[in-house]
Amino acid sequence: MHKGLDKVIAVIKKVTQNKYPVAVITNSSLLYKGEVRDELGKADLIVPSLDAATEKTFSKINRPAKGITLKRIVSGLISLRKEFKGKIWLEIMLISGINDSKREIDKFREIIDKINPDKIQLNLPVRPAGVKISLPSRSKIEMIKKVLGKTAKVVVKFSLKKKGGKAYENLKRDIFNFLKVRPATLEDLTRSLTANPNEIVKQLSLLLARKKIKMSRIRGVKYFVSND
Repeated sequence: MHKGLDKVIAVIKKVTQNKYPVAVITNSSLLYKGEVRDELGKADLIVPSLDAATEKTFSKINRPAKGITLKRIVSGLISLRKEFKGKIWLEIMLISGINDSKREIDKFREIIDKINPDKIQLNLPVRPAGVKISLPSRSKIEMIKKVLGKTAKVVVKFSLKKKGGKAYENLKRDIFNFLKVRPATLEDLTRSLTANPNEIVKQLSLLLARKKIKMSRIRGVKYFVSND
């Protein structure tokens, strides 16, 4: 949404002497505009989002501003692929019961075939959200990867194993090691460890019960601190 993005990218490349590739992450909402695609042309990698394959699901997930439609976004992505010389990694946020049905995934496949991205990044809602949402099951995620093809990869760490499983023990260890370095809020831990916040809360409760960590409030903010 920054006007003059091409100039920003040009300055970055000049300052870094083209040593590093420039990536642009976008929600895709303005890619239908030719001038926006032109300004993005100087980037090396674009990571656009596409979280729905039907207008109904798009409205439910993205709650778009007036004038922004799935049809416009898909059109913009197809045009971007035709014009952009760099790499495109399409990101899809999978939400259980909303956009992970076989019907929705088949429609995703149809759209993706037209966009032809270099990679498909499957993201999961592991960070806190303003509404209650759930992760798809592991079997559902495997089905989705199979339908979308070999370039589809899950790009976030997650655990769907039963309580007491190895993944939970690893998460408990990661939390404890993090807190030994510095105090952290639940948001800090969720962001840094890229794990489901509900799982983190469970492991924090166990660590508190075992007195491995303690809770402290600083200016009204709740922090977790190692006792070591």
